Amino acid sequence: MVVEWLAGNRIRGTSTDRTVGTPAVPTGTADTAGGVGGWKEVGRTTLESASDTITVSSLPDKRYYMVLSNIISTGYTYHQIRLNGDSGSNYASRRVNNGAADQLIVDQAGIFIAPTTMADQVLSVAYLASKSGQYKLGMDTLVNGGGTGTSESTKRVEMVGKYVPSDLTDPISSLTMYNTHSGDYASGSEIVVLAWDPADTHTTNFWEELASVELSATASQLDSGTFTAKKYLLGKIYAKGTSGINPNLQFNGDTGTNYSSRYSSDGATPDGIDTGGTSIINNSNAGNENSFINFNIINNSATEKLMISHETNNNTNGIGNVPSRNEATGKWVTTGSQITQITTKSAGTYAVGSIIKVWGSD
Repeated sequence: MVVEWLAGNRIRGTSTDRTVGTPAVPTGTADTAGGVGGWKEVGRTTLESASDTITVSSLPDKRYYMVLSNIISTGYTYHQIRLNGDSGSNYASRRVNNGAADQLIVDQAGIFIAPTTMADQVLSVAYLASKSGQYKLGMDTLVNGGGTGTSESTKRVEMVGKYVPSDLTDPISSLTMYNTHSGDYASGSEIVVLAWDPADTHTTNFWEELASVELSATASQLDSGTFTAKKYLLGKIYAKGTSGINPNLQFNGDTGTNYSSRYSSDGATPDGIDTGGTSIINNSNAGNENSFINFNIINNSATEKLMISHETNNNTNGIGNVPSRNEATGKWVTTGSQITQITTKSAGTYAVGSIIKVWGSD
């Protein structure tokens, strides 16, 4: 590798470092840089009939994985994850259910990710790191609808886990979600596995850019505009406030009481709950602050739309003041259509340079 050293100990790779023939990153890709491929779909299993397991096998050996799970339960289900078909006591996890105290779970036959027994739709977004010679580490955030309708609040789980295979050089080759309770995973339940590796140079990225809006003048809200409907949505918001802002989300122009949220600010317990609200709450503390939000949505037409979000804001300006954090889950109870527009609800004013971006995939 050829490196050119610049002033201030900065480095710059020369043109000879680029892979010969690597095309420029196409418009509409996400999380790509320097011609290197982004998240690519490497496996998917969609149930055609009810089952207690969903397995995605024949996974390629990659450094990082992103796992999207959309589980539709019939009866009560309880979710665990196994890697490489290993049912030995080789898993440990740390889990938080609905903002309560950490639960420490060791010497298990799988990684537990369910908060309680559940009889509803689930969206789970997980990340796995697979380095040869090391434990396989993962983190997962899950939202459960908690029952249909706005009178029911969502449930949420945050979990980190590790898998200790007998041979640490073994890569991840399969992933199984399995149910240990009396219900079933219904037809249509699905797991999609994406992968990224430093050596990747593909351009077949899973995430397609659907909307990108940056304010050139102050405004009372951020609006993605209308975009193409996709089953899985990934969004990012950078909100610059000129007065107290609280960038909560509304869909398709719906300002009615069709939203439900569960949220925690700075680790506060118990979780805040908002049922029959007019938006999904990402940040319960309005303020004159800059805010960054990352969110995922399962956007099935026939079911309620579930969302997971993580938010940080700079809080009071200055290095002597720590930032705030917010974790939230929510749902939009409308069925029969998909989300094709995302706007923020806020009583404040968004400054020039505020951005909303949305990616999606089926």
